[in-house]
Amino acid sequence: MIISATNKLNRLAIPLALNLFLMFYLVVFHADSWWWLSPHDLVLTDIQVKIAQFIQFIAIANLLSQTIWYLRDKTEMISSLTVVPRLAIHITNFLIYFVFALAGLNYVFNQRLETFIAASGIFSIVVGFALRGLVSDFFCGIALAIDSNIRSGDWLLVTHKGREFKAKFIEFNWRLTCLVDGDGIGILIPNSEFSMVTVVNLTRPTTVAWYRVSLQLDTTVNEKQALTILQNAANKALNDGHVNSFPPPTARISAVSNGRITFTTSFTLPPERLSETAIHQILMNSLMFLKIADISVISLAHQTKIISQDHLASSKPVEQIELLARVRALSLLPFFFFIPPDDLMLLAQTTAVRKVSKNAEIFKKGDDAQSMFVVLEGSFQVILDDDGKQLTVANIWPGEYFGEMSLFTGAPRSATIVAQNDSTVIEIGKKTVEGLFNSHPSFANTIANIIEERMAINSKKITEENNAVQSTAKTSIGLLTSIKSFFNL
Repeated sequence: MIISATNKLNRLAIPLALNLFLMFYLVVFHADSWWWLSPHDLVLTDIQVKIAQFIQFIAIANLLSQTIWYLRDKTEMISSLTVVPRLAIHITNFLIYFVFALAGLNYVFNQRLETFIAASGIFSIVVGFALRGLVSDFFCGIALAIDSNIRSGDWLLVTHKGREFKAKFIEFNWRLTCLVDGDGIGILIPNSEFSMVTVVNLTRPTTVAWYRVSLQLDTTVNEKQALTILQNAANKALNDGHVNSFPPPTARISAVSNGRITFTTSFTLPPERLSETAIHQILMNSLMFLKIADISVISLAHQTKIISQDHLASSKPVEQIELLARVRALSLLPFFFFIPPDDLMLLAQTTAVRKVSKNAEIFKKGDDAQSMFVVLEGSFQVILDDDGKQLTVANIWPGEYFGEMSLFTGAPRSATIVAQNDSTVIEIGKKTVEGLFNSHPSFANTIANIIEERMAINSKKITEENNAVQSTAKTSIGLLTSIKSFFNL
């Protein structure tokens, strides 16, 4: 900041020193330092002095120009003041140099101003006709700079020659509109072209920009269930910090046509943040949560066709459909990756589906239990007691699981789990996995390794990393022993 301020003062010091030197030079040559107040016939005729006098005119113009730039930079540092566009400063400086140059020719060399003005007018007409494109850019730049709807630093959504892109506005110069996109790549558009394009200012009047992402489902789906799932997917993106918390993201039905329902999730971001990451996360969450709930998404490549969901349109009983959904959910768990499909089907038949109301506790810390849960729909909070205060340390989403320590070791619940909204879970009890240990002897080792990795991840969220490492190191040997002891292996 000190270096910047020094450079700005140097911009004034140099032309000021030059003016003082020229005044001193004229006094040495016995000329009046305020010679422009004298009659023309008293002006010295020495060519060197006249050149010095004319240079002093230009030096005064330069001093005024640098003073204007200095004041503009000072204004830019005060956010409450409106900054003068750079193009306006350039035009003002051009006029200052032009006026002082004409005055110097008139007072120093006794030249008539009418001659220069007439000659410059004819020259301007000829040059303007030859360079009418540049002239159009120049005057369009003036008009755009005067318009206060776009200011330096604003993020714009620009549609130019069929291409839509988001970029940060830098300035209008005498010919080009200067932009920078989210990757830091400069974009230059002629002012005459920019004045004709469609521009959406993402920064004004609000400080957030709205974005939307849509999915199409068949009309045979339960629209309330689908809305709940998509809202939950948006909430996970919010929880992960990919979208703004206010206004919060919302999922709604935006259209119904040709046997398809279009669901649209709306969310906001600061204008400077790219929307691609947020859209990617919301779509990833939506697709994963819909698949876990056994709801199919219509392929974008076949949106001209009515694609019904075969599992809903078929003659399969509801019980079999729910069983297939449980099999799909269990197959996503790392515990059961190695289990053959037939064994996984038998495993799913011994599980139970539970509905959990919003704000209900599925279990409390310290409860005795011998089961774990897999989330099908909804979400849960993991709550620990911190000196009498309820502390939320994690969130659990569809496809994730909790309570595995109680299932495999019989340990009491280590935290309280509360449903954030109406949710559906699969409960896996001790009897469900007992047969797996007999048919798959290595199952205990696999379970112990997975639980150790999960404990390390959870520990990092609650304690410092070095404590987490020490904690998991102490349990690495005893965990496998606990599992074998609990199942009498």
